[in-house]
Amino acid sequence: MRVYHYLEAKWALDDIRRRRLKVSKIDDLNDPYEFACVHSIDRASQIALDKTRSEGCEKYGALCFSRIWNSILMWSHYGDRHKGLCLGFDVLEDLVRPVEYVREVLAVGNLMFEELNDEWNAEGVRIVDRLLGGKYDGWSYEQEVREHAERAEMDGQATHRRCCPRLFRGREDRQGRMLG
Repeated sequence: MRVYHYLEAKWALDDIRRRRLKVSKIDDLNDPYEFACVHSIDRASQIALDKTRSEGCEKYGALCFSRIWNSILMWSHYGDRHKGLCLGFDVLEDLVRPVEYVREVLAVGNLMFEELNDEWNAEGVRIVDRLLGGKYDGWSYEQEVREHAERAEMDGQATHRRCCPRLFRGREDRQGRMLG
């Protein structure tokens, strides 16, 4: 699967030179829904969700990619207002997870079960999937996919050995040729 990473030219060139990509902190991502797309009306359960979010933001980061390289909005928001670069990567599909764009947070009830069972396991998977992959649907133009990584191992930077970068700048003409 080919995925793309938009950024300022100076950071793109640094990433190419060092053969690594910056792992974004969850708290630094631009959507307030990040790691917060689940809410519980049960006080103890909401406290547990808040703790999970806090611990998850400390422990994990995200490598954020798009499925598209030629979006005007993406170039405006992430490609340094059309002056940056877009790096292309070929990655195995099982290494990235698509973002799920949602209109509302997932409302859940009491998450404090005394005994784990198949129903709880299914609900737990659904909650974790929403926490890791949920984003407000207004961002759907990004067509985002992510790889989550442990921050402790990377000190904010990641060596991305599993993909080979291709450089994209500008736009493509009708014959598929790159224009600068």
